[in-house]
Amino acid sequence: MLGKRHFSSPSLYQQKQSNGLPNGIYVTDSLSAQLKTATKSKQLCLAHMLRELNYFIEQYQSQWPIEMKQLLQTAIKLKHKMKPEQYKESLNDRSEILEDFTLLLQQQLLDGIPKLRTLQKRFIKHKDHMFNFLFYPDVPPDNNGSKRAIRNVKVKQKISGHFRSQRGAEMYAVLQSVFDTFIKRGANPFNENCFVFIFLNFEYFELFSF
Repeated sequence: MLGKRHFSSPSLYQQKQSNGLPNGIYVTDSLSAQLKTATKSKQLCLAHMLRELNYFIEQYQSQWPIEMKQLLQTAIKLKHKMKPEQYKESLNDRSEILEDFTLLLQQQLLDGIPKLRTLQKRFIKHKDHMFNFLFYPDVPPDNNGSKRAIRNVKVKQKISGHFRSQRGAEMYAVLQSVFDTFIKRGANPFNENCFVFIFLNFEYFELFSF
């Protein structure tokens, strides 16, 4: 919660993630270190994919990135409409998206647009990690939630300049993390039961402070 940790190399990042996330689906920016982390599966951040497609659309007005962008946006809209029980069922709209995606990957691109073929190859390489969010209700199509999670901390730093002590910063991070977890799970952190949980965690933090 205090900010992003930057690792100087994939091997150092791997040390920090030594056990991996064997039961998790990692929403990734396609960075090499992230892709090497052991997980059940991956989900590529579609927000990043859409930004790359927008570049080719604005620069070249090519039809392939236009169609791919429309397909990804259709998938995101479908995600917002899906009910919990539909993730395990056969779904025509989802099947059509996967079929159209396969056709776009097979499409022969025109020469003369630098790096567009490279982008298509990357889509082909990670084709199994593009639409996992349509099969798992808790998997988002992007990792923007992680960036929003640190926004409150950055706002606090901007207003107050800094925390008065390292311990105060750590206590703030624990409480903010617990509050955000409840909110993401649709719970009210000011609910009586939630507040008791937060209080107990805060007491634990007091006993076993850093």
